Amino acid sequence: GLQPQLTRQPAHLLPGKEVRRRSERLREAAARALAGLEDAAREELPDVQGDLEATRRKVEAALTWWEERVERAAVRAAEVDDRRWRRLRAFLRPAGGPQERELSVLAAVLRLGLDWPAELAAAVDPADPGMHLLCWEDGGPW
Repeated sequence: GLQPQLTRQPAHLLPGKEVRRRSERLREAAARALAGLEDAAREELPDVQGDLEATRRKVEAALTWWEERVERAAVRAAEVDDRRWRRLRAFLRPAGGPQERELSVLAAVLRLGLDWPAELAAAVDPADPGMHLLCWEDGGPW
């Protein structure tokens, strides 16, 4: 049947997979560039080793901050999708069953007014008695 998504999904199922992949590539590229810079600085300017280490920590901290933001945004997006799914499921399957078996005609009458049965009869073609999916806007036409 219809099963809702888990709010805390595994990372590979969260939205933003491409952003996370590119962020990882950025982290790897920065590490390679800093390693190359460290080699050059060791040979040419040994006095800047401490500054280079401080720069490495700042870059790593900035990338960690960015990855945490991406993760939180992905989780929020998944939670929004989860809430939307739960609302849709509750609407389509109130009390766990199909709405046509769980809700009486009274629910539509209370929501749409006493003229609703006459409007429904006018909207459904009696020559085509099969299943119909009708939708409406409150106070609007069929």
